[in-house]
Order: sequence, then C-alpha cells, then structure tokens
Amino acid sequence: MAASRSCRFSNAPSSSLFSPSLPLSSASPSPCAAVSTASASSLGTGRALNPRSSSVLVPLALCFRSCELPVPVISVGNLTWGGNGKTPMVEFIARICVEAGIPPLILTRGYASGDEAKMLERHLSGTSARIGVGANRTAIAASIFERHGYMKFEHTLYSEKLSNPHKFGSASENGKVGVAILDDGMQHWSMLCDVEIVMLNGLMPWGNNHLIPRGSLREPLGALSRADIIVVHHADLVSDGQLKVIKSKMHTVDACHAVFFTRLAPSHFFEVKNQHSTLPLSVVINRVVLCVSAIGFPNAFVQAVGEIGPLLVDRLDFGDHHSIQLNVSIFFSSHCCCKYVSARFILSVAEELMT
Repeated sequence: MAASRSCRFSNAPSSSLFSPSLPLSSASPSPCAAVSTASASSLGTGRALNPRSSSVLVPLALCFRSCELPVPVISVGNLTWGGNGKTPMVEFIARICVEAGIPPLILTRGYASGDEAKMLERHLSGTSARIGVGANRTAIAASIFERHGYMKFEHTLYSEKLSNPHKFGSASENGKVGVAILDDGMQHWSMLCDVEIVMLNGLMPWGNNHLIPRGSLREPLGALSRADIIVVHHADLVSDGQLKVIKSKMHTVDACHAVFFTRLAPSHFFEVKNQHSTLPLSVVINRVVLCVSAIGFPNAFVQAVGEIGPLLVDRLDFGDHHSIQLNVSIFFSSHCCCKYVSARFILSVAEELMT
C-alpha cells in the first residue's frame, strides 16, 4: 500500500495557518507527493483565497521578464539537499498553468533513474503539460519548441488567463508551450529565469549550517536574496516561534520576497499494483504500520502517518531516489511482519516504485 499526499498553502503567520482549504484539482495517486488540494490565506488575516485568483497569481505574472527562452521561465529550487517539497510544487504550478490554458514545459535533469520525471509524467498524463529530461535543459527546451512551437508571450493575456482560468478554459494554442518550469533550477546557472521560487524544509531550513560536503547546504544563506518567492515546507511541524526565527533569518540577507508555508497532508492510500484504487486513511487506525521510504526527508512522512492514528509506526528508510522493487515489497509483507504479528499494513513512499 502506498500513500498519496497533497499540499496546502497559506501565508498566515498564526496558528490558523492551514485552514480553511480549497480544492485545486485531483491528482492521480502516487507513491510520491501528489498535489491534490491547496489553500491560501492573506497575510495576517486567515482569509481564504483561491490559489488561481488575481491576488495570488497576477503578481507572479508581473514578475515575468525577458529571458533566454522565448517563454517565461519559473524556477523551483532549494537551498539544501533533498526533502523540501520541490517536486510537488513543480506539479502544483504545472496544474495551475494547464487550467489557465498556458501549456507548461517541465525541464528536469532526471536524477538517478529519472524517478521524479516518471512520477510527473504519470500525474500529468492527459494534460497539456510536457516534460523534457536531460542535463542540457536549454537544448531540450529548444528541441521541444521546434517540434511543438511556443506561445507568443503577452503580459496582459497571461495575467488575464492566470486571474480567470474558468473564463479562458484549458484550451491552448494547438499545444504550443506557454511557460517553462525549471525543476531544481536554483543552481542551474546556464538558464535565465523570470521567477525564482525557493523551497525550504521548515524542520531543517539550513541543514547543519555547513555547505556540501560537510553539510547539506548547496549555497550560502545569502543566495536567498535571489528568490522572488520562498516556500517553507512542513510548516505545520514547526512552532510559530520557530517560524518567526526562520523568517527573521531570511531578513538578515536583505531578501525581498513573498513567504508562503506548506504542509504534508495525506489524502488517501492505494494498492501499489492498482494505483487507481482509493482507500481511506482510516484503514490504518489501530493497526501496526511499517513505513518504507526512499525520499529526501522521511521523518515528515513517518510523523504524518503517525498522526493519522495507527497503533504503532515503525520505519525502514532507503536513500533518496532509491528504486523500491515490488518483489522487495512482497518480502516486507512476508518477513518483516514477523516483528509485529499484527503489522498488516506496509506503507511505501518513493519517487517511483519499480515493477
């Protein structure tokens, strides 16, 4: 069994951080994070906002500037290595663009076995989104533009589409690409970006405060000054006081940006061999659960499962991007349950389960 997840958005600084929520769109179940619901609140008020409304997305459109590619480029990156909610954010933005009739092109390097790209392809199947995989993302984009064409950027039109997606619908100009989303783009120096979104893990925003290889920081803290938007992930697992410390730390680099908070929100479970199945979260209540993960920050996954209400939660963590084979899952079911006789549920979360 695997867990499907969703993201909720808010920029309210109080304990009412994550409520209420508004549906965005349904995402196909996945062993990894699936963006299916979202909410946003205006700063300091807790007032619910539609993520596709002008108050949220038109400022994003206003940030578009001339760049290397013939379409606007949105970069989603991180300051530390792994576990920052970057891939769900990429999907979230892609779905907004799809619904606004601006077909997105996701450009990803394709780390390890390309698991993140496979997950995005499965989640966005049947939409106008395209995915380009390769180290030279500028060349990949040029190739896709040549095959499918691209929309002529018009600031007013893009703003109107993002402000009123229902007015324009998801229809596009014969499948032409309208925007590029650069996955893991903060350190991708060869491509100019129009909007820089940086994801931070609220539980370990600066890692151990040391750069790679001594720590997990990919750049010094001052790199945040390049960001247009900062998103603090796992914010529900952090106290209000700690969130204030994080925001204060950001201000020390004199960064001028909008700050949002996200949380991990399980929506349902599904059978690995039938990813279209849907099981309620209540199936694990009063059960012993083994959490098997291959993600950057498994602590949040295990803690989220524990809050659902199992009798006991145990864990087995693999390295980020590790390919969990189905035959290994079968081994877990037949052998690992000896540790807990009543361990009837094996929950797995990974970028991609390999058959």
